[in-house]
Amino acid sequence: MLRSAVRAVGDLMIHPMISQFAFEEALRMPRHEFLRGASAAATAIVDTLDEAVRAGDVQPLRALESERLVPPLLCEALGAEVLRAKRAGDHAVAAQLELLASQRKTCAEGTPTLESVRLLVGAQRASFAERAEERWYSLSIGSHLVILDPKGENLWKQSHQQRLLAEGGCTVQCTVNFAPVGDSGGSEREGARQQYVFEAPVEAEHLHYQRNDESDREWEARTPSEEAAHSVMVVDLNSISPSGGVAFWRNYTEELGWK
Repeated sequence: MLRSAVRAVGDLMIHPMISQFAFEEALRMPRHEFLRGASAAATAIVDTLDEAVRAGDVQPLRALESERLVPPLLCEALGAEVLRAKRAGDHAVAAQLELLASQRKTCAEGTPTLESVRLLVGAQRASFAERAEERWYSLSIGSHLVILDPKGENLWKQSHQQRLLAEGGCTVQCTVNFAPVGDSGGSEREGARQQYVFEAPVEAEHLHYQRNDESDREWEARTPSEEAAHSVMVVDLNSISPSGGVAFWRNYTEELGWK
C-alpha cells in the first residue's frame, strides 16, 4: 500500500514533465493538434471496421496495416471481431454495425481528452520488434517513463538515459479518451466512451541531444533536424488488443528493479 502511494505521488510529479517533453521536444506539436489528429485517426479506423463488417471480409483492415495506421496485432484482433460477427449471423452483424455507429459518432463529434503520456526511451516499435531475439531490459520509473536497453546497465542514471535518447530515440505513447457530446462522465452506455492508445516513434535525429566528442560535455543540446511528420499509430482501442498495446513492450523485456 505504501509503495502504491509513493508511486502515485511520483507519477503526479513526473507526468507533467514527461508530457511537456513529449509534445515540445519529441513530437513538436501542440496537444490540441495531436488530439485533433487522434479524432481523425479514430474515426477512420471505425469507418474501415464498419466497411469490413458489412463485407464480412478482413481485407479492408489490411489496408490500415499496410499504411502503418495499426500494427499487425491490432489488425488481427479487429479481424477476429469481424469474423466473429460474420459467423454469428445477420443479427450479430446488425448489432456490431449499431455499436460502430455509436463509436463513430463519439470519435467524430465527441470530446477527446489526453488521459496519460508514456515515454519509452531507447527504441521504437518497428526496430524493437526486429531485434526481439536480443535480450532487452527495461526500467519503469513510475507509470510514465520506461527506459529500454539491451545491456541493462545504468538505466537509472540520467546521463545514460540521455545517451539512449541520442542513440536510439524514443517512443511517445498517448492514451486518449473520447466522450460523447454532453457526456458528463457518468454514461455507462456500451460504445459511448472510447479509449485509444496511440504511439509515435521518434528517431534520435529529431531530438535535442547529440554526441560531441570535442566538447567538454559528452552530450549537449543541439538544434534538432527540420520538422518531420511523425507517423502516429493506433496500437489498441477499447482494450481489444492488450498484448499489442501497452503490454507489447513488456513481452520482450526483462523488468529491472532499482539497484
